[in-house]
Amino acid sequence: LWVQIKGDCEALVEGTTDVAKDDFLEVLNTETSFKKDAASRSTNSAAIAQEAQASNSSVLTNVYLLGERLLVAAS
Repeated sequence: LWVQIKGDCEALVEGTTDVAKDDFLEVLNTETSFKKDAASRSTNSAAIAQEAQASNSSVLTNVYLLGERLLVAAS
């Protein structure tokens, strides 16, 4: 089993809340894709969007995984 924890990759990003390039992304413990966290880094930030994503579904998107310890929010 191979798992990437840091660096450039493609990952599912859900864009119901529009994600702009360079937005920070988080993963919630009930979800299967990244969602917008904020325009600035928080303790929940797991990745940075490298392109915009505004679709109301999960789309394979270029991101940069931060590779650091973070908090996974409940919802």
